[in-house]
Amino acid sequence: MALGDSYSAGTAILPLSGKGQCGTSAINYPSLVAKKLRIKNFTDVTCGAAKVGDFTKPQPVPSAPPQFNALRKDTQLVTVGIGGNDIKLVELAASCINPAATATSRNCAPRPGQKDKVGATIDAFAPQYDKAIAGIRARSPKARILLVGYPFAIRQGGCPGRQPLGGPDATYIQDKVSQLSRVIKERAEANGVEYVDIESATKGHDACAGAESQLVGVVPTDGQSLTPLHPNAAGQRTMADTVIKQLEH
Repeated sequence: MALGDSYSAGTAILPLSGKGQCGTSAINYPSLVAKKLRIKNFTDVTCGAAKVGDFTKPQPVPSAPPQFNALRKDTQLVTVGIGGNDIKLVELAASCINPAATATSRNCAPRPGQKDKVGATIDAFAPQYDKAIAGIRARSPKARILLVGYPFAIRQGGCPGRQPLGGPDATYIQDKVSQLSRVIKERAEANGVEYVDIESATKGHDACAGAESQLVGVVPTDGQSLTPLHPNAAGQRTMADTVIKQLEH
């Protein structure tokens, strides 16, 4: 069983699954994991733009019921990738974009002495993972639960000549992505479920990497990832491999 947002859905990466209107890819990491491990009864309810509230309430995408509706008492495995939309990660990246970016220009990163509003939002969001885990356990008490972190998006200082982000802004974006993944790991450990470290698996293959090794793009210039900060098809394969390693651990 796969729950989550566009990072898990592989939104708009072709070929699409053809199920519903969530833009779910047929080669997203949950599907690749299910195929590799020969999981017969596999259900993928991941959906682009999903927030944690969409686990229990009808989603804004037409014909997409609450994701938790798919959970069963006999569900054995649940992967969960959620939180980016709740903290408005893509909106943050969009606010940072500057076509004239330099190594020192700053569009979105707080200046010294300014409050880190995004960081505060991430910390405040942490209890939602506790609620989500409890909700899964209540519906699927036998399930092995994996909380999946977010990919490494862009290296410190960025690469202004290749991506339209100033140095401080690139550093800030990645700091917030890393903070969110740390929160996910902390809540997984606190609740006795497993954490999948996607950041380590994708580090060095960020938006500043060469086209052949790039797994994640900030601005979609690679022809594969269609939304900012999201993994491309190769990134989804890396995420699948990382989940499988965790399952075999």
